[in-house]
Amino acid sequence: MERAVVAYDFSPHARRALGLALQGFPFGSKRVEVFHACDERIFQEGLPNSEIPTLEELQGVIESDVEEVRKSLPTSENATLEVYVAAGCPWERILEYMGSVPDTALFLGGQGHGGFHGSFLGRTVQHILRRAKFPVYVVKNDSSEVSTQGVILCAVDYAEPSRYALEEAARIARVRDEKLAVLHVVDNRCGGSQRKMERCVGFWLISQSGCR
Repeated sequence: MERAVVAYDFSPHARRALGLALQGFPFGSKRVEVFHACDERIFQEGLPNSEIPTLEELQGVIESDVEEVRKSLPTSENATLEVYVAAGCPWERILEYMGSVPDTALFLGGQGHGGFHGSFLGRTVQHILRRAKFPVYVVKNDSSEVSTQGVILCAVDYAEPSRYALEEAARIARVRDEKLAVLHVVDNRCGGSQRKMERCVGFWLISQSGCR
């Protein structure tokens, strides 16, 4: 894919997602678009106008962040870079935007804001993952250095989405000339078997053209 979209929300997770996209993960995108959806509820909370940033001000802050992240990277692709800001429900606006740019991967920072359902991944991320019809890369921030080379790890089960995930992981590993590791945790209570999963994985990989 020659285009990548980064859904940006100013968090450390989103900054790392932006860094990976700028470094060309996974396919060396020629165009990176940074998209921010400003939750329209902030305009309905009765805050003084002086405390509510305009969309133009938000775009300026994002452009500054992008330049800061780009300068911090050891290497980056010479990609065309654009920043877009819109108002509305974040996950709805992100999906609308992705629908207008076909054959594009989406990078998201994965973060939660408390509560059981939002503790691991943010609610916006969860909404998008349920509805996305395009590759989505959810990036979590930590203290380690960003690495774009190594082993591609794909966790699978017997569900159909696992096949799509495995095919995408195999494609990334093949294009980037990296190793692919497939992980399946066998739950003995459910009668799972390692041999059965190995047969499924083998069939999925063989059915993907050019991948053995």
